[in-house]
Amino acid sequence: MNKFYTLLLLSGAALSMNAQQVKGSESADVKDAVYQIPNSDFENWASDKALTDGWHSFESATGMFASLAFLSPTPAMIEDGFEGKAIRLVSKDLGLAIANGNLTTGTINMGSTTPTDKSNYNYTNLKKSDGNLPFAGIPDAFEVYARFKPGTARDLTDEEKANGTEIKLQGRVQLIIHNEGAYQDPELEKQASMKIASANVLITEATDWTKFTGEFNYVGEPSAKQYMLASATTNPIPGASKDDQLDLDNVKLIYWHALSELTFDGKAVEGFNADKTEYTVKGNLADDSNKIAYKVKGKGANASTSVDPENNVLKITVEGNDISVNADSKTVYTIHFDNTSTGIGSISANETKNHKVYTLGGVRVNGKPAAGLYIVDGKKLIVK
Repeated sequence: MNKFYTLLLLSGAALSMNAQQVKGSESADVKDAVYQIPNSDFENWASDKALTDGWHSFESATGMFASLAFLSPTPAMIEDGFEGKAIRLVSKDLGLAIANGNLTTGTINMGSTTPTDKSNYNYTNLKKSDGNLPFAGIPDAFEVYARFKPGTARDLTDEEKANGTEIKLQGRVQLIIHNEGAYQDPELEKQASMKIASANVLITEATDWTKFTGEFNYVGEPSAKQYMLASATTNPIPGASKDDQLDLDNVKLIYWHALSELTFDGKAVEGFNADKTEYTVKGNLADDSNKIAYKVKGKGANASTSVDPENNVLKITVEGNDISVNADSKTVYTIHFDNTSTGIGSISANETKNHKVYTLGGVRVNGKPAAGLYIVDGKKLIVK
């Protein structure tokens, strides 16, 4: 290592330790928990290298080598996003080491000049209000639009060659929901119980804007007080490659609000599809509505039913977990009950006393009906 870097690292360590002492005495302001990541469309910038809110990079780093943050690759604003502006991350060969492009809703800790050292990580910093993201939602998936231009992989070490290690040129976006605490990514073994859910996408080479979608895997139960730690990097392996270019836009959390199953009298409703909202079943609403059963698609979704006797209709309304902030996060399924039969039989008026008889207008008939056409036990019959 040359003298310039040696002096720089030593001075950086001292400055960083002092900064850590100051930061450690701070207490975070209370922020409202959110259902979407603020500035997830990357439209709001203080300058062409600094977002105004939601996301952070090396400029706010902590750790022993935080004073070297100015050497690290800085995220940049680009004008040709999928919609409007977007963000670009790049990896950079610093001579001392290769630094990945890094973006997070938390804080970057720079603890070592060796990229793979465990003291380098992103974490939920509860001591600074802009170093953490209180999160209210129970999302099912997320999507992001991305482009990726791969650079050059570093040479493998002898140990990596012996182990069959392979460096793949790809970016990654990872979202982790966890309980209150200074959770970090990569996760420490002792923090495993803090994780509630995680989702990620690996972004392969793409010249044009491409949508990538990842589903959340829940390993714990949602909490009343939880946080999201989102991270984006030019490669999942620290220091794996230089000159990578990862463009990101429109990170969106998805809350499902649909049915995954719909049955009538124990059998699947014909033609059921989660995106189809109108169905017809044979039966009478008053007698057969309890034969309708369903399953909801969505970890935090809720469903309710309502009936319309006049039109012989049952409705199932499924609301996504984010309904309180998104009125469109719901789907209404309508089930029509068809109480007609394919053929018209007959029954005598004297025989109707032990049956449910309705006029064609749906009015219940009590007593002996006059001759005519009626709905008897859900079937259209002629009463003589």
